[in-house]
Amino acid sequence: LGIIEGMGRSLSIIAPPMAMAFNVSLAVGAAGRAAPLAFLVGTVALAIVGLSFVAFARRVAHAGSAYAYIGKEFGPRAGFLAGWGLMLTYTCFCMATAVLVGNFFDAGLANYGVSMSGLWVVIGVAAIVVAMAMAYRDMRLAARLMLVLEAACVLAIVVLGVVVLYTVAATRGVRMAPFVSDAHAGWSGVGYAVVFAVLSFAGFEGAATLGEETGNPNRAIPIAVLGTVLLAGVFYLFASYVQVVGFGLGNMKALATDSAPINTLALKFGSRDVATFIDLAAAISAFSCVLGSMSAASRMLFTRGRGGLAARVGGVHEEKGTPGGAARGV
Repeated sequence: LGIIEGMGRSLSIIAPPMAMAFNVSLAVGAAGRAAPLAFLVGTVALAIVGLSFVAFARRVAHAGSAYAYIGKEFGPRAGFLAGWGLMLTYTCFCMATAVLVGNFFDAGLANYGVSMSGLWVVIGVAAIVVAMAMAYRDMRLAARLMLVLEAACVLAIVVLGVVVLYTVAATRGVRMAPFVSDAHAGWSGVGYAVVFAVLSFAGFEGAATLGEETGNPNRAIPIAVLGTVLLAGVFYLFASYVQVVGFGLGNMKALATDSAPINTLALKFGSRDVATFIDLAAAISAFSCVLGSMSAASRMLFTRGRGGLAARVGGVHEEKGTPGGAARGV
């Protein structure tokens, strides 16, 4: 594997389109119109954290990611706790985003007045099954598919954002107020909103779990990790700014309470078909996160098995070169 596959893994776990579908509203609730400023601060903070992963990845190539890094510096007990914590995090990501695949699909159907009880459950389970099969069979194909899916979803939101900015510029004018602290929320509100900005990057270190499957990992993994943070950060700044100016600087309460702000903007500046397309794009992004989280969790379990937990999950598939037992175990 290479840099492309590494970035595909990291981007799929953080799922930028899905993060922007939820976290901007939460950030606005804390910082008001200064939510984009919070995402700027959060990007800088995560870039610093990312540099620590870069420093470790340049010296250690290991499928256990933080398990190996922390264990090397602070001993096996600390590494053990970090490894299990990270594996459970990836597993929870997988389960939660599988539900969101069905939820976004339901939202797309709802735009046309179609409601099917329980459909989200079927779609969520199907997403897990398909992701498990792909994580088991071919990591190169899976990683590239993750990158393509996320890129397509990001492009859909970028196109909508350009339309929003063009329309707003022609009517109200584009202002830089979202990058100045809100008079009502103040800097304390920006600090609170940074929490949601940082959460939007959760999983950026996912590429590190490919340390033993990547050619020249001491170069490829650091580039993939830091590149993911920077690319996602630029997208977050753009998407958060679009949502703030799209709703209007004086209408932040509506944005803060909107459970689907991007869908609202698509209906306002586009059409029902555009909104449905955005909902489906978000569903695809959620599936990409399911796939990325499952494949990362399987590698974390693989390292546990190799360390003595269970031989069945510590082996590599002879033909496919993937941790097959761990992929099925997750």
